[in-house]
Amino acid sequence: MSNDLSRVLSRAVQPSVDVPPFWRIRPPGAPEPDGGVRIVLEAGPGFGDGAHETTQLCLQAMAAAPRAASARMLDFGSGSGVLSIGAARLGLSVDAVEIDAAAIEHAAHNAGLNGVASSIRVHRTLDALQGPYALVVANILRPVLTAQRAPVSTLAVFVGVIGGVATFGFIGLVIGPVLLSLIVALLRFAEETLAGADRRRKGARAAAKAGPEE
Repeated sequence: MSNDLSRVLSRAVQPSVDVPPFWRIRPPGAPEPDGGVRIVLEAGPGFGDGAHETTQLCLQAMAAAPRAASARMLDFGSGSGVLSIGAARLGLSVDAVEIDAAAIEHAAHNAGLNGVASSIRVHRTLDALQGPYALVVANILRPVLTAQRAPVSTLAVFVGVIGGVATFGFIGLVIGPVLLSLIVALLRFAEETLAGADRRRKGARAAAKAGPEE
């Protein structure tokens, strides 16, 4: 199927979605909504059309999170770009991570539709990224998330992890990400504490070998 035909068909089924408190997700060509923050989104290969509960939870968390001037956000598993675009519309600078080439092209197209392409940088891996980030969203499956190590120095993390449902049921959409964030923070703290203790031991041994100055 050609890209043009795919886009025509996707527009026919792309929903208009309102997500509290102010998000208005619309397909290209839809009437301008009355108030709110508008996100123009064309359906495609990247996950996230605004209708799924996890996408909506992430958008609601983003709306509730404190935002400082020139704050940065990491969107891990950016898919269609809906969360990156929403963050850019709120004035954040976004690093988006996505491994699927078709999804990257799709998200770039959507960013262009919203006029925020300059605020979103797309990466294939986490390797080149440097925190800290004021906000992290990861609307992906839990195994994918836990297999990676995001470069974040603070626990300002709002995630929508579908895998939480498998353990806690529907409430797992909220509980799962919170518990996962706490575990990641504790592991990071333990790792940094051990690394600091190891550096101090090495420094003490080096000082002992050097002996007193004459």
